[in-house]
Amino acid sequence: MENLLNLIIMDKVIKDAPFNGRTPEQYWTDLAKEKLLNRKIVALRYMSEKESEEEYGWYKRTIILTLDDGRQLTVQKDDAGNDAGVFVWISPNEYTTHPQFPNEKFIKTEVIPVI
Repeated sequence: MENLLNLIIMDKVIKDAPFNGRTPEQYWTDLAKEKLLNRKIVALRYMSEKESEEEYGWYKRTIILTLDDGRQLTVQKDDAGNDAGVFVWISPNEYTTHPQFPNEKFIKTEVIPVI
């Protein structure tokens, strides 16, 4: 039920967003910049089982970053908030290979898993 409520709320947020002549991508990029640029991460932890289950209705736990303004940042599986998501570290200037694809290079990534 909570996930359905999240979906309804998110759908309304997206439909009612004040794009003011901007594309949805421009709008959401501007909002993310406003909330995240020049912020400092002051704490990092996995959410507790109680938090995951009771506050979010999730089966898995993910990382929560606390910013210097007190806001917290986490990742979820999808827009509807159906479960915890993973952080992916992307190293755009580092490459790696994979044994199954010997002639290809891939941008190096690392995953901080849900638990």
